[in-house]
Amino acid sequence: MKLLVIVPSLVVLVLAAGCGQPQRPDSPAAGNMNSGTAESAAGAAGRGEAEPDFKLDEPAPPSENVAPASDSPKAAAPAESGASGAGTGVKSGGQAGRSQAGPSQPGTESVGGSPVATDTVADPNSTAQATTPVDPLIEGLEFPNVDIRELYASRKTDYEKSPTDAEAAGKFIGLVQSLGIFRNEQGDKEIAAAAFRRSLEMVEKAVADGVTLDPALVSSAYFHQATQQAGAGQAVDALNSQRRAIIGQISEQQVTDLLETVKTSAEMNGVRELPEFAEQMQNWESELKARFTELAKSDLVNGSSFPLDFSLTDVHGKPLRLGDFHGKVCVVDIWGTWCGPCVRELPSFIQLQEKFGADGFQMIGLNEEAGDQPQQVVTDYISKSGINYPCALINDEVQSQIPDFGGYPTTIFVDRHGKVRLKVTG
Repeated sequence: MKLLVIVPSLVVLVLAAGCGQPQRPDSPAAGNMNSGTAESAAGAAGRGEAEPDFKLDEPAPPSENVAPASDSPKAAAPAESGASGAGTGVKSGGQAGRSQAGPSQPGTESVGGSPVATDTVADPNSTAQATTPVDPLIEGLEFPNVDIRELYASRKTDYEKSPTDAEAAGKFIGLVQSLGIFRNEQGDKEIAAAAFRRSLEMVEKAVADGVTLDPALVSSAYFHQATQQAGAGQAVDALNSQRRAIIGQISEQQVTDLLETVKTSAEMNGVRELPEFAEQMQNWESELKARFTELAKSDLVNGSSFPLDFSLTDVHGKPLRLGDFHGKVCVVDIWGTWCGPCVRELPSFIQLQEKFGADGFQMIGLNEEAGDQPQQVVTDYISKSGINYPCALINDEVQSQIPDFGGYPTTIFVDRHGKVRLKVTG
């Protein structure tokens, strides 16, 4: 996913730089890039948002760095897992209603300002009945791979014991946000709205107490507030909340996702009609472009080089030699038609070839495919997807030249003199 965000900047920089190494920027790359190497920076940007460290009843989204299983074309090193304890996602639902906390009703108990259902448990030694409170957020939820009540109770207890502990706060806030997203997608708008309000309250309390939270948690809390405000017709408030969602050291991909939601989400129609919206969007996009450029510069400065050369036959039977492209900037994409993240990058690569092909740029695809007719698989996919650059099947000799090959996609940037400038996995 990172490549969808920064490849245009990288290509422009390498085209402009020729064989010279760009100067190290005066300041570190903006955003969430806190590592000193291109490889770890790629992982941080590729992950984008912090991922939940548990699953509900649906499979987790594929890793941006796909390491094939044993039955895939080739086994590779396991993909790096996402950050734990911050189960957020920048997703928009419909207008979220607001649940009203009223007096306790029979079978309910007010906990934390919200009505909470209770399980009635008969005590054989007493005529009275004991009740165990059940938070509406988890009431009625059953998942095959996690005991949601146990998980929720554990994280809530840890948070209530130590609300200023960053790990405890982050894990509970992340769980509440993830459950809110799940409830919203299931159509439980009022419960989702209550979860989002609760997560925002905890985020603001943590910030006020000086607790350092994952920026993704903070951003997600304000994003969901903006969505609810927009759905309720509070366009100005929604725009202000959106500003707070985008401000901060969240990743470039998060900013991109947020801006795309603001531009296309039906809930944000009223926000887009505000007279100040166009100027605000222009400012956001200018800031994002500047961050991308700094990130690309940093990656190129920190990238490690290694020898790379190959002489293959492409899937249409034509010679494909890297040496034939000396004098051009090349991006070599090692991918597979079976790899979801690889396929998502293809439109970006096609556009790059269209836009920069006449300026000395060449895109090259090296495929890892399974089956009895891998070449036919690739030619069929080229026809279907409109790939406008040569593709060949990669072999062991070529792959062995790539140090620490970690999965698919792996993308290699080669300058005009055939020198590898950067390798990005994911």
